[in-house]
Amino acid sequence: MSHYAWMQRKPFEAVKRIARLPDVELNDAALEAVVAQSSFDHMKQNADQFAPDAARGLYKNNEQFFSIGGNEQWADALSKEDLDLYDQRLAELVSEVDRQRLTNGPMQ
Repeated sequence: MSHYAWMQRKPFEAVKRIARLPDVELNDAALEAVVAQSSFDHMKQNADQFAPDAARGLYKNNEQFFSIGGNEQWADALSKEDLDLYDQRLAELVSEVDRQRLTNGPMQ
């Protein structure tokens, strides 16, 4: 499993890790191409091709599906009280180390 935040921080490592799953070997040129084609910016610029159900017109503009490409964007839609409740409940369920891993992916 690869965490979105980790993939954004280390796209080359993420692609290498994913390629190993089906035992695919990538040379440097292929790795560069995969990283470029799978980048958030590339997908947003080609939203008509990559947004789910793009042809059905779910969005006024298919680029909206990709929004800003940040982690935890949903937090902007919540009140401070809601975020405090979220933090409190998460603290009850998982350790701080696990919370950081869930939020940001592995720090390696």
